[in-house]
Amino acid sequence: MLAAVAFLVLAATTVNLAVHRVINGVHRRLPDNVPLSVYEAAFLTGGRTRVADTALVAMHGKERIMIDGGQVLAVDPTADDDVERALLTACGPQWEVPLRRLRRELADSVAVHRIAQELAGRGLAYLERSYARWRRATRVHVTACAVVLLGAVVWVGVSGTDLPGPGLPLVWTSAAALLVGAALRSPRRPLTRPGAIAVARARRDRPSWGREGQYTMVALAGPMMIADEQLRAEFTQMPDDSRPGGSGGTDGGSAGYGGDSGDSGGSGGSSCGGGSSCGGGGGCGGGCGGG
Repeated sequence: MLAAVAFLVLAATTVNLAVHRVINGVHRRLPDNVPLSVYEAAFLTGGRTRVADTALVAMHGKERIMIDGGQVLAVDPTADDDVERALLTACGPQWEVPLRRLRRELADSVAVHRIAQELAGRGLAYLERSYARWRRATRVHVTACAVVLLGAVVWVGVSGTDLPGPGLPLVWTSAAALLVGAALRSPRRPLTRPGAIAVARARRDRPSWGREGQYTMVALAGPMMIADEQLRAEFTQMPDDSRPGGSGGTDGGSAGYGGDSGDSGGSGGSSCGGGSSCGGGGGCGGGCGGG
């Protein structure tokens, strides 16, 4: 009875993993040759959390926010793109918010999610939800195979190979299922092969990113590349909220892993609320949200 259940589990997890592999393949589109924006490169290398870090460092470099003691204070409510507008909106009516909370809210904002969706539409990344399910199916499959293989080895060790029984068939079946799983497993990050090529090209060329700043290095390599020692400590000493395939994947997040796909320069350098301070001095939450 147990052997039959083990065979069924192996078959079910293998089929489930294959289905998710096919689904993620179907969702892919033919990639384009449009250079990545800085936010797109950030998403593909580090997920939604990396996009948030990039925007925070960019706004700090433009002297529009101050970051000190784990707090972010908005001093100039002007935004150049949708991600910066989302950042200012998340500042709240007091223009001040804990860095960790702002980072998390910005990574989960509509502007950053839109980046992920448009990168998937361009064939450079997998859809976040589909990729997350694929990752989960991979973990379940590997765990099931390992448990069955270990149990089968113990069974063979106790009963011996001379006696008839399901021990040896289970060993070979679970080993074969592991090999199949290795071929069907999800990648470590939610970017496709064309996405990886685009990232390599961006690291080499940094195309059309305008004025160089340390935020471009943050986009490509993370907060450890911040030159300002005090500012770097604000990020590196903060707990990591990144998610596989989403925020970080990225790593996948997140977290696999988005840039501002067409929205990054959409505002053309306009300030929040059409050039006036947010909410007429009432805070970032009052005027930035409608951009």
